[in-house]
Amino acid sequence: MVQTSTGISQIFPTQSLKSALWANPRYGLTDPTGDPANQADVTDEWLELCDDDGFDVMRTSTTIAWGASGVRSDGVQSWEIDDGSNGVIGLTASPLWTQATLRAYTGPYGDPDTEINAAQEKAIYDIFEKYNKIARDS
Repeated sequence: MVQTSTGISQIFPTQSLKSALWANPRYGLTDPTGDPANQADVTDEWLELCDDDGFDVMRTSTTIAWGASGVRSDGVQSWEIDDGSNGVIGLTASPLWTQATLRAYTGPYGDPDTEINAAQEKAIYDIFEKYNKIARDS
């Protein structure tokens, strides 16, 4: 199976599996997980994300938490951003942090398509943010 995003949240199955492996011990979750290196487990995860909206939303929350933590599944800091925020992500996240979060959410770390997909999603995000800012400021 080709690595594609799926489900209502459009997350990637390997990211979903890796984020659950990261989140389970930190948050006391007992969510069953597979092996992101096992193609059968990746396929099962993809099907579950595709067919079960509740599962998809739950996995999206662990994916976003993992991405926001800035830590890869091997424990290495996945990005270093010197934007004055001291690594704090919040409602006032800088464009660099927004891009980094989209990158973590978009696909497997180190995958060449991840940067391309994240840049495209950031462009769409910027369009929506332009109009949301007008609405917030009015």
